[in-house]
Amino acid sequence: MSKIAKWLSAVLAGLLLLAALVYGYIWWEISPDIPTPESDVPIIHKVGFWGYQDHVELTSLEARVIYGDLNLFNNKSVIEYNLQGEIKFREGGRPYIEKVQISENFSSVGGKLPTSIEIHLMPVVAIEDDETYDGSPLKFDIKVQDYLQSGNWGKNRIRVYSMGLSSQVEVWQRK
Repeated sequence: MSKIAKWLSAVLAGLLLLAALVYGYIWWEISPDIPTPESDVPIIHKVGFWGYQDHVELTSLEARVIYGDLNLFNNKSVIEYNLQGEIKFREGGRPYIEKVQISENFSSVGGKLPTSIEIHLMPVVAIEDDETYDGSPLKFDIKVQDYLQSGNWGKNRIRVYSMGLSSQVEVWQRK
């Protein structure tokens, strides 16, 4: 290999390295700093055998956007769900909310692009042995945060459902 070919190879390798560094810096500068979701209980996305669901009554459901700075380079937001209610069980078995199952799907009109996002929440009840529990109703107030991707440019309407209650929020995906 001639000296010119070696020199051109070295220059080309240097230019490629410089381009990669510039690209990485630009990506680092424009990438959003999305907060990590925090929840009171674990989130699951699969169904299971839940034998105690008839012991929970949901009295309040609220959804709110924690982070929603959506743009050309970011379609991920963070949404928080607040579930309040009561659970009860027989004496000796204390009920508690073990986890929350989340199911998401797009909803559209006439087969067009997604016009809204539907989210269904199910607080999963578990029982622990507790001889001091007398069977009286126990109140719960849990917060669950999760990532959510927008479905389309512009306004994304998010409808949240759980046990007969609903809440609605919106995020905007800008170009």
